[in-house]
Parts: sequence; structure tokens; C-alpha cells
Amino acid sequence: MDAGLRNGGGIGDTTEPIHYNDLTETYFFKLCHDATFQIVVNIIGLNIIFGIIVNSFAELRDQKQKNEIDMRDRCYICQYEKMIFEKEEEGGFFRHIEKDHNLW
Repeated sequence: MDAGLRNGGGIGDTTEPIHYNDLTETYFFKLCHDATFQIVVNIIGLNIIFGIIVNSFAELRDQKQKNEIDMRDRCYICQYEKMIFEKEEEGGFFRHIEKDHNLW
């Protein structure tokens, strides 16, 4: 497996070539072995790595959306939700963040 990963065409580069007409049974065994290696290492292994990368970016995107919702719907100072101010305070949430808890 180590030599197959380091060579360009797979593990078939390091094994001796077998012609179909010479050793038919050995040829099919080698063909199955090389195809299995190609499927397991190149296709499945790379898809696992790419899946991890895509999943990491999806988690970052979800965290960014959550942060944007918090910035839009919560007071930065008191951490109360926007709906509390809309129901109970005159002027609502925007008056609260402009007058009571202005960041600047």
C-alpha cells in the first residue's frame, strides 16, 4: 500500500505486469486486487477527506448565521431578546439600542 500511494498510477506500478494470455487466473486476481485498491484508497478515502472539509465549512456558515441573528435580535449589553422590548417598552427594540444601551 505504501508504494501504491507514492506512485502515480496506483499499486499497479509496483507489481509485475501480467499478460492476459500467459496467466489468465493470475491476471484476474491481479485485476481484482488493483481495482479494489483503487476503489478503497482513491475513491472512498478522498471522499471522506472532502466530506470532512465540506462539513467544516457548513459548521462555520451555521455559526456565522447564528451570530448574525444574535446581533440583529438581541441587545448586546443586557442580552434580552427583541420581542421583550417590542411587547413592553415604548419605541421598541431600536429605541432601546439607540438610547438605553448604545454601544458608542
